[in-house]
Amino acid sequence: MSDKQFQNELEMKSGVPDSCDWDSARRMMKFLEQFYQFTLKVSGSKYITSNLFLPEVGNLYNLLRNWVIPDKKDYQLSFMATKMKQKYDKYWGDVDKMNKLLYIAAVLDPRLKLQFIGFTLKWMYNDEKAVSELTKDIELATYELYAHYENQMEVGEDSSSQTELDDNGGNVDLVAEYMKQMQKERGVVNNTELDRYLKEGVEKSMDAKFNVLGWWKVNSHRFPTLSRMARDVLAVPVSTVSSETAFSTGGRVLNDFRSSLTPRIVEALICTQDWLRAYSSACLVEEDSEEIDNIDEELSMIMNAIGISDVPLPRIHTPRMSPNVEASTNI
Repeated sequence: MSDKQFQNELEMKSGVPDSCDWDSARRMMKFLEQFYQFTLKVSGSKYITSNLFLPEVGNLYNLLRNWVIPDKKDYQLSFMATKMKQKYDKYWGDVDKMNKLLYIAAVLDPRLKLQFIGFTLKWMYNDEKAVSELTKDIELATYELYAHYENQMEVGEDSSSQTELDDNGGNVDLVAEYMKQMQKERGVVNNTELDRYLKEGVEKSMDAKFNVLGWWKVNSHRFPTLSRMARDVLAVPVSTVSSETAFSTGGRVLNDFRSSLTPRIVEALICTQDWLRAYSSACLVEEDSEEIDNIDEELSMIMNAIGISDVPLPRIHTPRMSPNVEASTNI
């Protein structure tokens, strides 16, 4: 509509899109938008992504399954979805090849827990027997990982209690020792932190800004061992986009022509670039003039106190800039 030369070329080659072409483009955009949103969610670096991966993979499966159905109007889109479904089945079609840590991360989300695992697997797979076995394996793996953290906590407590015992002159809490001995003899595994956590109801907040680590921090007094386990598991990123981007940036900073930079300088350049890109608000120097004047007055008082008032202070120059000037431009 704006470029006449482009319009003439389309008319010469009979390539002017009609209403059907625009409808196909809108459906294609709606289809690809789901993958765009999925990529944004799982490739983030400033929020937890491990607990979001399983729900998003389930949504992706549902999307592909709906678009794979042949449609005369969108045959090309259906064909493309079929190819994508084949790639999806390559990585997610066999339940035995799953990384159970992704499922454990979903279990440690107080909004999901084990019930969501079984619901999602039944939604994605038709083999009920395989789904049931996988659900039991995930539950067993969660308990095994919890037992590992519990043993670490007990080792730390034993070492600290030994120190306290030495400080107290050999004084022992017989009741606590008796309870530990009875648990070992009976093999009591019920009523652990993990059992109490799984028996509690799920959080009803499905807000996208829900802070999972914040929830565990608030409830760490109730689940001290489980909160440490959640901290380590949930911190695992499910995408390598951030790390690969850092390496790519490092390759552009340190090349054949700048090979003499020290590691400290390279780190400073990469980090500064990342900070500048993350700083989206404008830097208003004029609003800081009052603070700068206060700093000048404090410096004058200090110099007068130490007896060098005759030395003139250099005035801090604050150039006037437009409010739309970004921080990177000022720097």
